[in-house]
Parts: sequence; structure tokens; C-alpha cells
Amino acid sequence: MPTIYNGNNIKEALLPHNDVMKLPLNTDVQVYFNEWEECLKRIQELCGKKWLRRSLYRGDTRNATVLFRKVFCCHRSGVQGAPIPTIRPNQKASKKVGCQGVLQVTQYRDREDLAIVRLTMDHTNHVVGSRSELRTLPPRSDVAQSAGYGDVYNELMSLARDFQSPDQVVQMSRAVSFCLDSTHGISRNSHEVLYTLVIKHPGTGAGFPTAYMITNDQSVGPLNQWLAHLRTTSSFGPLSITIDCRIPEVNAIKRQFPSAIIHYCAFHVIQAWKRQLKAKVRLDASFTSSELGRFREYILSQLKALLFEPDLDSLHQQLADFVNEHNGSHCDEFIDYFVDLVAINSGRMGPMERENAIRRAKTRAVTFRMGEMITNPENDHRNDVDPVGVWKVESFVTAGHQYDVRVDQNRSISPSKSLRNPNF
Repeated sequence: MPTIYNGNNIKEALLPHNDVMKLPLNTDVQVYFNEWEECLKRIQELCGKKWLRRSLYRGDTRNATVLFRKVFCCHRSGVQGAPIPTIRPNQKASKKVGCQGVLQVTQYRDREDLAIVRLTMDHTNHVVGSRSELRTLPPRSDVAQSAGYGDVYNELMSLARDFQSPDQVVQMSRAVSFCLDSTHGISRNSHEVLYTLVIKHPGTGAGFPTAYMITNDQSVGPLNQWLAHLRTTSSFGPLSITIDCRIPEVNAIKRQFPSAIIHYCAFHVIQAWKRQLKAKVRLDASFTSSELGRFREYILSQLKALLFEPDLDSLHQQLADFVNEHNGSHCDEFIDYFVDLVAINSGRMGPMERENAIRRAKTRAVTFRMGEMITNPENDHRNDVDPVGVWKVESFVTAGHQYDVRVDQNRSISPSKSLRNPNF
């Protein structure tokens, strides 16, 4: 009498093949119908392959011989279409190799309690069980459990789970430059995010993920604990990390690796600048919306040039030119934001150094307006006049305020308190 298999003993129906198992070709394997999905899942894990549904048939229970049939094709079936021309090269080969493998699950009317699993066509154009197949398959459940999968953070309703394979641990321990990527929209819960630490693989030159963490808490807490966990268990010691411009990521990295250099992702920097330009750069009613859009695009093009300038001295000069060009031209709010941003991110500074850096940057920003900010006693901006009288000087730090500076016959200067500029 043929053996009827279930999820616990389905392995006995398989044959050894390379480093995995294999269903015998054109052989009926009987499983209990209410367990066929669990059996198929176990077969996929043991055989190192994945089956995709191709068709489904349900017969009439009154007179059909076949009540149920589901046909699956190999996950490497099909052929990749013509590549779309792109500047960015393909990082890995397609999974589609035209495999002809077909598997059927059938329920017959005379034995409704059983399902027949049958491999009707064998795999072609790829070697099942080879190492090259690993990149095309999800991790097996037993591999995931033995690869350091576990809680790294669990407090109240917050949850974080990390997972890392042994091969990823090895690659992480050898690397010094990483990219920390966050992927949103991974579930119906908008708070959940997938963090991935990626390196450039030394063999392929393509991106290679070395660790993952899923969490519903995007604060610094789980990130900080995850990085500490990787440092202890996976020899994680980055010299530089590229991130998505998020403060929790910055704080967690600085806490665990204070000497690591943090780079911001260029794409996310540009997106942040676009949002700030839209919020802070405005023109008066004499300009149309299209003119405003072109003006913002012009500023953005200058910012992109700054972002990709490799020479430090040239960058400093371009920064000064940019601030000088736009300060006071409907961009005051954005220039203040930009100057503060540059000053704060100019290195590791304490509170006093940071404040001084901001002041120096703002001072450079108003240098080109110096002549316009001082009004002589003849009520213009020339400096070749008799100095005796009252000079009006705009405040360098408080918009809309000015100082009256009196010069007498003895060239003595006596400044008064600041006054509200009537032109503001």
C-alpha cells in the first residue's frame, strides 16, 4: 500500500540531488489533502526551489473525475525581456532562464481526502541546488533560525527583529564602508520599516546586503541597540556610513561609532532641498507661477553643482558665491536655512564651535551687501562724504533693525540703541 505523507515525513518521498533533495519525475506522491500546502512548502525548502502558480481548476463535485488541480511552474521559468537603456548597469543577472519544470497537485473524486503531488516536467537551463541558485530563493526557515534571527528591541508595543546569515556575518566583518538604507511601505502598518546595511561586494562589485532589521519604532532606540548588537556579534566596525538624512540614524551611529564618517545620500539631500525651496522661496505677485518654478529650478541646479564638487577649496568659493548671489533676493529664509545647515554639518563641533561657525557663515553671507547696509548723513550709500552727522547701519543679525551712529567734529563715534527700520 502506498505511503501517505504529511508535513513531518514528506522528506522520505524525496531523492538526494546535489546538496539538496529532489522529487522523482512522473511519480505520484500522495499527501493528505488538508496538508498539501504545508507539504509543498516543505518540499520547496528541502529541494532548494520555488514553485509559482500557473493555473487552477475546480471540477463539478457531482460528476467530474478531477475535483481540484493546481499547476505550478518553476520560479526560473520565462525569459527576460529586452533591457531598457539606462545609465545604471544591471547589478545581477535575471532569475528568468526559461526553465520548463512543471509540478501538479491533483485531487480525485474517488479519494477526496488525498492530494497527488507529481513532477510532470523536470527543470532545465539551471542546476537545482547549486550555489548560484541561492540569490533567487527566499531563506529557509531553519537557516533563518540558525542565523542570529531574534529580538534586538522589545519595549511596550515596540518591536524590532534582526536577521543575518553566516555568510553575511563574514562579509560584514571584512568591510569598512557601509550604506544604511531604510525601506518604508513594507506592510499595511505605515510605521513599519526595513533597515538594511549594504556593502559593495569585493567579488561582484554589486551591492550586497549584510544585515536586516524590521521594526515598527523609527526612533533612535532600536537602531542604537541593533548597531551595538552587530558590533558585538558580527565584528561590525565601519569607518564610513552613508545614510538617508535621518536624525535617529545620525544619533545611533555617533553613539556606537563616534569616529565613523557619516555621508548623506545625494538623492535624499536633493529631495530635502526641493522641499525647502518650495516652502521658503517665494516671489511677489508680479511673477507668474511658471517663473517661480524656473527660479527654484535654477537654484536647485546650483545646489546640485555644490553637492558633487570634489575640490574643497572650490566648494568653499562656490558656497560663498551662492550665498552672495541669492541673499536678499526673495531667498532670505532659504539662505538662513542653508547657511545653518552648512555650518552645523562642517565637522564634529561642540556648542561653542558650532555657534561660532554659524556666525562666521552668516557674516560671509552679508559681506557683499555691506555698502547697502550703511547710509551716510546725505541719505545715500557713498563713503566719499563728510563723515560728520548721523549714519544709519542695518543690523547684521536682526532683520528690520538699524543703528544710528553719530559722528561729531572730533570724529568721535557714539552709537545709539537699535531702532526698527521703517522700511520693514
